[in-house]
Amino acid sequence: AALVARAAALRTELDRAVGDVAERDRLIASLEDEIRELDVRLGGAAAERDRLVMRAERDARTREQAAAAAALFSGDEAQVITDRTGVTIRVTGLAFGRGGELDRRGTALLDKVARAIGLFPGAAVAIEGHTDATGTEEANQRASEVRAEAVARQLEAALRLAPGRIGHAGYGKNRPITTNSTAAGRARNRRIDVVITPPSA
Repeated sequence: AALVARAAALRTELDRAVGDVAERDRLIASLEDEIRELDVRLGGAAAERDRLVMRAERDARTREQAAAAAALFSGDEAQVITDRTGVTIRVTGLAFGRGGELDRRGTALLDKVARAIGLFPGAAVAIEGHTDATGTEEANQRASEVRAEAVARQLEAALRLAPGRIGHAGYGKNRPITTNSTAAGRARNRRIDVVITPPSA
């Protein structure tokens, strides 16, 4: 009778131990699932943090490059503007002949622009031509296109790039930056915008 009672007690203890092991295994599995979920969430957070750090570093580098570019120009030659997409060199110190050709001073100024572009390795460059509101819509559009193309070709030569590497477009009088009712305003609207878009990586 004592042995039967002892065997029954051991069986009960074994059943309890088996139950405890099963419960422990369930707890371990639950904890492992939670750990995996946290790893996924932390991995996403780490990736987002890394992306933000890289963007901040890229933006800081672009600001430094833009400051170096701005130092190349006097106030009556060009203004360097930064925004979220990149940098624009707003060139107002150029003079064009009737055929869109540049004078000697304009050629020297574009040499400075080429040096500024060189501060942004791997960046995409596009030239935008703009006029004031004097004259007909058609004449202004044509003049802006011819001038933008002349600047693009000159910069390609200065940077030793293949023809067509720098894009260009004319916008005529349609994108003024100030009033056209004064001589000073018209002079500012007659401009070339050199749009520089640094690589995203």
